[in-house]
Amino acid sequence: MRARASAVEELVSTGALDEVGSSSTSSLDRQIAALSADAQVDAELQKIRTELAAPAAPAGELSEGQAAEQPTTAPAEQPAAEPEREQ
Repeated sequence: MRARASAVEELVSTGALDEVGSSSTSSLDRQIAALSADAQVDAELQKIRTELAAPAAPAGELSEGQAAEQPTTAPAEQPAAEPEREQ
């Protein structure tokens, strides 16, 4: 009985057999959804590849519209460390 249930579950998961009580989506609908998802993934991959292929601006240069950050205060000086005392 378990083997038969496993076989039916496998057929349903591969789309060879429609799920009982699930008349809302047909095999064709599932295939169309899968193709749409594949197309979306391909488009996202192409976008990432394009972004990676674009030359990045060197760290020292600013692109148009960016302002250089100005430090608001000078860094505070730290007191000199005291030498360790022997006991």
